[in-house]
Amino acid sequence: MFNLRNQVLVDKNQVLIIKNQDLILKNQDLVLQFSRILLQLFLACLQFSLAPRQFYQGEAALAGMLWR
Repeated sequence: MFNLRNQVLVDKNQVLIIKNQDLILKNQDLVLQFSRILLQLFLACLQFSLAPRQFYQGEAALAGMLWR
């Protein structure tokens, strides 16, 4: 009788372990998705911050060509 109760508890623990592992995998997936979003946001900000400089460099090059 005691062994049967122990086996039931072991089985319940194994089910909980599997559920926890599934939640960990889902959590890791969400972290990856969030990291991708942050990376895209960072790249968009970087591109935006570089865009005016590229414009001014192009304008200066055009002025240099026209000056000659």
